[in-house]
Amino acid sequence: MSQEVVRLCSTVSKVVQLYQEGRAGKILFSGGVIWEGSSLTESHLLKEKAIEQGVPKKDILVEDLSLHTKENVLSSMLVLDRAFDLHNIKRVIVVTTAFHMRRLYLTLKTYMPDWIEFTLCAVNDRTSRIDNWFKTDRGRYKVKSETNRLIDYVKRGVIVDDYVDLTEFHQNATTE
Repeated sequence: MSQEVVRLCSTVSKVVQLYQEGRAGKILFSGGVIWEGSSLTESHLLKEKAIEQGVPKKDILVEDLSLHTKENVLSSMLVLDRAFDLHNIKRVIVVTTAFHMRRLYLTLKTYMPDWIEFTLCAVNDRTSRIDNWFKTDRGRYKVKSETNRLIDYVKRGVIVDDYVDLTEFHQNATTE
C-alpha cells in the first residue's frame, strides 16, 4: 500500500468519527486521483473505507473527477448542488491533512460561496507533522511540494493571498 493510500485511510477515520458523533449527516469524499497501490480513485477508496467502518452508503456522496485542490472545491460544490441545492447549504466540515490545510483554506476562501460557513478539521499523517516533516526525504518533499503549489496558485491568481495562522490546527490535529 502506498504512503498516499495510508494517508487517505487515516483521514477517513476522522471523517467517520465526526459522522458518528453526529457532526454531519452526510459525507462527501472528493478526489479523482488514483494513487499507486490502488485501482480506485481516492474518493471511492475513502468511501469503501468509510463503509467498512460502519457508514451507510446512503450517507456518502462522491466527487471523482478532480485532480487537484481547486478542482476538489469546485467539483464538490457541483455534487452538493445536485444533491441538496447549494443555496440550502449553510455549513460544511472540511477534513484534510494539517500540511494541506493552508492551501485548502485559501481555496475555500476563494471559491466557496460566502453564505456557506466551513469548519476546518486537520489530521496529521505520519510523515508531514509539524514535529517531524524535516526528518525524512518524503516529509521534506511533501512540504516543499505544498509550498511550491501555494506560491504557484497565488502567483497565477488561483487563490487569494492571505495570512493563515495554522498554529491551532497543528496543535489540535489528530494523529492517526
